[in-house]
Amino acid sequence: MPRKELAPGSSGTAARVVEETNLASALSPDHADSFPRVFATARMVALMEMAAARAMTDVLEEGELTAGVSIAVIHTAATPPG
Repeated sequence: MPRKELAPGSSGTAARVVEETNLASALSPDHADSFPRVFATARMVALMEMAAARAMTDVLEEGELTAGVSIAVIHTAATPPG
């Protein structure tokens, strides 16, 4: 049987309300680094990965998982908590 492929234009969704743990300021466990109290780019990328994995649901075989291997992203807006 031919392997299913992700169709162009496929999408998946993931949403999150920005909480304290999602802020750039929460990234440094020992507070050696200072970041603003806005949604961390690293958390944004994790949310994008979740949405991408959800888009792949229909093409993965039983027991298969997916993970990103390459990303190019520009985070253009600072999102405050809430």
